Amino acid sequence: MTIMQMRDCRRMRVRDGIDLPGFQRGGKHCRLHFEVGFVPAPVRALVAEIKAFAARSDVAHLNDGDNALLRIADLACSRLAIDSGEGEVDLRLLAVLGRVSEGRVRNLLSETDGPLERDPDNGIKALSAAFWLQKKKGYLASVWQEEEPDFQETGKTADLVPEKMIFVPVARDGSMFTPDLQRNGSYRIGAKGAEENHEDFSVALSRLNVMAVPRWRRPNDNGIWGIVSGVAWQRIEKK
Repeated sequence: MTIMQMRDCRRMRVRDGIDLPGFQRGGKHCRLHFEVGFVPAPVRALVAEIKAFAARSDVAHLNDGDNALLRIADLACSRLAIDSGEGEVDLRLLAVLGRVSEGRVRNLLSETDGPLERDPDNGIKALSAAFWLQKKKGYLASVWQEEEPDFQETGKTADLVPEKMIFVPVARDGSMFTPDLQRNGSYRIGAKGAEENHEDFSVALSRLNVMAVPRWRRPNDNGIWGIVSGVAWQRIEKK
């Protein structure tokens, strides 16, 4: 993707598909290799079938409603929400997926500048849950995302060159942190009150990579510069 193409794509919606394959950071492999947005219809249908099965009275009332079948169905629904970036994730189930205690998840939710965002229905917004899980050591993508892509369907005919690819954070509105965001000779990143200025794009990107929640300034549709927070990572071609 060229700089001009990046400008054209900066307003694409995150739910339309974010490509997040594995990559190297500091010589260590990071498991940021699942997509947020695109979920194949057969996967959605399977989750719907599991949910319908769990809703049957003979299943829902097993062991007074506390049984493994219901937990599996709830986990499947949470996985679907995370993979699609839509809906909410239950706090208890996110703790299971993240291999942490429920108390740890509650603490993250209570942090003013924390990575998790509460949903109006008192759950956790799926996009923030997905972003948090991406950085959890040992977290694995859904099995269906490990399948090899069909290059004939996607129109891809050539292998990507790893040395020419970089990962940039993507905000909720689909805008990305790209080299054209330099203002007055520098890139301004970080949370309000703790912002940093970097003249070099690579340095600024490296700093964003180590932040719990990457934040940077970019102009909105009216040309006003404001801070946005990253919710996913996008692979682009380095030029």
